[in-house]
Amino acid sequence: MENQINASQANGNRKVVPYDKGRKTVTFYDTFVDINGDVIKYDDIAVIQASALNASSMIYFYFDRTFTYEFNFKTYDGQTHKFKRRGYSAYGIGTYKRIKEEFDVVAPPFYSIVVRSVGERLINRIANGATANICGLEITKDKITYAKNKKKTYVIDRSNFDRAVNNNAYMSNVAQIYIRDEKKPVFRCSLNEPNARLIVPIVNYFFEYRANQAAAPAQADPNTNPYMPPVIDANATGTPAAPEEE
Repeated sequence: MENQINASQANGNRKVVPYDKGRKTVTFYDTFVDINGDVIKYDDIAVIQASALNASSMIYFYFDRTFTYEFNFKTYDGQTHKFKRRGYSAYGIGTYKRIKEEFDVVAPPFYSIVVRSVGERLINRIANGATANICGLEITKDKITYAKNKKKTYVIDRSNFDRAVNNNAYMSNVAQIYIRDEKKPVFRCSLNEPNARLIVPIVNYFFEYRANQAAAPAQADPNTNPYMPPVIDANATGTPAAPEEE
């Protein structure tokens, strides 16, 4: 896809976020994002994948830490746009701290502007009669159909829906859907799957999550952005990765 939009053509608000020691920027506009010259219109985004991993390892007396985060976008014309950052430190020396602090600044607008824009566009389409297929879920404005296996298919609507949540499990963030009278989730998938981060806000929008009626809260913190799950924390042992230059 040719990047036909530039800053002089943009209307409305913009948010400029520097990264890489201020040498590069991500600029968020009302209808598109400019990732250091890579321009992506929100309406062109078909698939979103995002992840963040905070890891440490120790081998004998060797201790290192790695922080990696990335956002991948696939547009309807089949092109993939990737934004990935990685920090590494050993004995407190390296880029780990800088990249982790960078994530705290760069990631929130990716979720609150880009991912939210794609989610809201999909919500509008579903509200107007479209069907969304995400991670095996067939979602309409009135029901969700999920074929868990060859023998079991769940049909979820407002009569049996309980809650949809993002949970931080060991080494994995997952989206889960619960129905009433079931202790375990009937649906569960990794948030690293294509468009999985859209599931919880879309499902809760159409199926009217109510905190006072659900068996458990949709989110631990009511101020949490539903499009932005927590960072995965992993304490691992193994061969350390090669250091990244400053």
